[in-house]
Amino acid sequence: MTTQRSRPNVGFSSRQDHAVSTFWGMAEAYPMGPEEVRERLGVSRQRAYILMSRKDFPDPWRVLKMGKVWRSTDIEDYAERRRRAAED
Repeated sequence: MTTQRSRPNVGFSSRQDHAVSTFWGMAEAYPMGPEEVRERLGVSRQRAYILMSRKDFPDPWRVLKMGKVWRSTDIEDYAERRRRAAED
């Protein structure tokens, strides 16, 4: 039995998720706001905002009136880089 890595639940069913991904122009990614980023990284709100202000954090995909939005793939890549750096 293989364990499959699942995406964090951001409130979309798979059908809705596909529609949102297609709508936002991201085939494999979906939009993430600061709260979803915080949940994905497993850090406090304060720590998330500190990380988001660092130069090595991905640039937002869009800046909307409601705030910044990142591609989930960019956040996944960042989380993987952080994990590798912590192992070294």
